[in-house]
Amino acid sequence: MKKNSNIKSNEKLAGLRVLIEHSFLLNTDEKQTLMTKLEMMKLSDIDALGQFLAWEKQTALASHKEITNLRTVLQK
Repeated sequence: MKKNSNIKSNEKLAGLRVLIEHSFLLNTDEKQTLMTKLEMMKLSDIDALGQFLAWEKQTALASHKEITNLRTVLQK
């Protein structure tokens, strides 16, 4: 059971690293600080940060689609 839990934790950390790297809201120093502290963070904090950064990415992607649609309309 512990091994399965560690696998899930490692997968969450890997996903969180990607979200941190792609974040628009975090500056370079904040990203670097988070990366160095990930291993020490509680799982609940990892989950919360992951949910927030996933929301950020989804919102950015949705906004990008809206901007693309607006460009299409403006070009007519």
